[in-house]
Amino acid sequence: MVERLVRGVQLLRVEEKLPLKEGVRTRRFHDGSLEDIFESEGVTKEDIYYIIPPDQYYRSTLHFPFSERQKIEAVVKYEVSDYLPADGSECLTDFYLFGEGVSSTKSEVLAFTVEKEKIRMILEEFGRFRENLKAVVPLDIALFFSIRATLKAESFILLDLQDDAVYIQATEGGVLKNAGFIVNTKRYEGALRSQLLMLAKTLQNPVVYTNMRRTVDEELREMTVGVLEEAGLAYRNVPSGGFDRVAPDSKEVDVQDSIAFFGLLRSLNEQKLKSVNLLREEFKPKMKGYVSIKEFTILGILLLLLLSFSTANLMFDLNFKKDQISSLKSTLDQISMKYFNKPGVSGEETNQLLGDVQNRIKRIQNATDRRLSCTQILKEFTSSLPVDVDVEYTDIIVERNHIKFLGKTETFSDIDRIKESLVMSDLFSSVEVSNTGTTGSTEGFAVTFIFDIDVVEE
Repeated sequence: MVERLVRGVQLLRVEEKLPLKEGVRTRRFHDGSLEDIFESEGVTKEDIYYIIPPDQYYRSTLHFPFSERQKIEAVVKYEVSDYLPADGSECLTDFYLFGEGVSSTKSEVLAFTVEKEKIRMILEEFGRFRENLKAVVPLDIALFFSIRATLKAESFILLDLQDDAVYIQATEGGVLKNAGFIVNTKRYEGALRSQLLMLAKTLQNPVVYTNMRRTVDEELREMTVGVLEEAGLAYRNVPSGGFDRVAPDSKEVDVQDSIAFFGLLRSLNEQKLKSVNLLREEFKPKMKGYVSIKEFTILGILLLLLLSFSTANLMFDLNFKKDQISSLKSTLDQISMKYFNKPGVSGEETNQLLGDVQNRIKRIQNATDRRLSCTQILKEFTSSLPVDVDVEYTDIIVERNHIKFLGKTETFSDIDRIKESLVMSDLFSSVEVSNTGTTGSTEGFAVTFIFDIDVVEE
């Protein structure tokens, strides 16, 4: 597990199962890329989980009139757009659903949004270890899982101090309500004071817990304590006894420095804790399980070129056979005139030979008939699809008299538009939608469909 700090990187090597075993240790690195760090630590096939710092993503609290995760996944990226800077950056969003399964009519969601470019930068720093990366988890969620399992209070404020920065997290009734991150806090003492007073008023004087990491600046420590006392807020250190179940009695593990790691471990080992992962399939180094309609069209053109080359060879063979038949007929006519004094007379063996050759010609003609060939059907199908409808290709089966087309699109109305376009083709005798449904959204694709298309017979 890797946590990006204000200054440097912290790494924890551990087995995922709880409780942790002896020999677990954390290490702090002040320089070097992640790839260099993994090299020095002898990492090979281990899974890696990355805790992204809070200044690299956006948070927003949303409320929905439903609680089905599939529905939330389909719309959450559109709901957070109003909370993001209007710079046109490509972003992706994941969320944590509070009280999952408690109510079927409404839900409260904490959404996390990160720019895709930042994910790409993280992967570049991983270098050849990018395939080991399994998840990119926000610090908010990692700390939330740690503290809610340790503290019994329903409402509290957590201050996590590292180097010269303070992360502030406020929880009310078991729900994460507010979070913030102040870097170079010594210069922003007033901002820290006003943030604490605002949260204390909102949460009605909650208990304040502090987590002082070993790297915290001493001047920042004293300033934070002074602000808390001046604001009249009672505070205490995060109780390390709450981590007995996950942390071994080892000098190599420091509870204060590893608080985020313990929360991530807990979410990995308890299936009911649906963690947040800002790493998406599109960033993983493997082939996608679908092709877009543009890619599908390119593949269709390449297939057409390949089949055209095969057809040219068949036509050459056909012309050659026709020349053979013409020569054979001329020879037979000469033989017939010579022996029977009239053309067209043939024996049983000659008739059988001619019949075999003619049957072969018929098969070649059927295979190259441009109206009935799979090549023409595929070309007609791709050209009939509406160009302004986004489709995620899942599978397609093309036969001489039938097409089965499976895929995803954004709305049910898109399915109707695809059907209307296909029906206009003279080559298709019937176009039926045999199945529709909803699915998890992938880049906006939330509706599945299956088309059964019959081809007009000659």
